[in-house]
Amino acid sequence: MQRIGLPADERRCHPHVTLARLRRADPDRVGRVPQQNGMLVSERFQVREFHLHASIRGSDGAVYRIEHSYPLTREHMAAAESGR
Repeated sequence: MQRIGLPADERRCHPHVTLARLRRADPDRVGRVPQQNGMLVSERFQVREFHLHASIRGSDGAVYRIEHSYPLTREHMAAAESGR
């Protein structure tokens, strides 16, 4: 993040992507989900911004808070349309 001009954050951080959060789920059933959804197809959609979220764990599960939003410029969108 510092390479793009953002200040370093001194807090402990474990960057990751959460695909699902399940309580008391049957491990065999959970293991089949990627196999059953591996060929996911979606309609095209335009992304105008993306967000950096923080997850705060509580007794009822995680609460997600937007830490920062990153709008994409017209140049970003043009590059995506052209496949660059």
